[in-house]
Amino acid sequence: MKLWELMSKRLFWLVVLIFLPLSTWGAGANLVKKNFERHRSHFGLKLGINNLGTARVDGESYETRVGLSGGFYFDFVIGENSFWGVMIDLQDIQFFEEREAMFNLSIGFKPVIYNDKKKMAYKPGLAIGLADLGHIGYLKRTQYLTLKGSFEMVFFTESKYVFFGELALWGAPECFNDEYDISLGPFLQVRLGIMFLN
Repeated sequence: MKLWELMSKRLFWLVVLIFLPLSTWGAGANLVKKNFERHRSHFGLKLGINNLGTARVDGESYETRVGLSGGFYFDFVIGENSFWGVMIDLQDIQFFEEREAMFNLSIGFKPVIYNDKKKMAYKPGLAIGLADLGHIGYLKRTQYLTLKGSFEMVFFTESKYVFFGELALWGAPECFNDEYDISLGPFLQVRLGIMFLN
């Protein structure tokens, strides 16, 4: 096993171990539902990894490796207990013994479920996007349709800085390539982030 794969897998489980205990958050945090909703938009940064997945090219399957995932987003209030968001993600995609960056621009809908007792909020979400993956192996630069389902756990603080964890399943089921039929994923994604309330 290569050093990069070993480090990536350890990072994956480290993020999971950090993510799960945060569900007990709450003591000393005074920012609750009304204060959170008072801010009409949120800007966030997140970093984590994609677990193993599959790339399919003309029906042939290729295993992808664990890779880093980072991004930022803007969420805007559209009604009571609901947001829509614009997300920009950079994915580290690895197969064919090569690695390439995927740039993904997506929009999504996120309802919010508040847990005032634990000073938390849960934000399930659905998103659709357009991604660009550079030349990798014998495949030329290709654009993809991406789909993503996610679940965020938001942990309130006493400031405008809010921490969250994200667990997501995403993939690229369709491509825009006139030579090959390509699909990517699904990938399990675990990320931690910080949100700034505007």
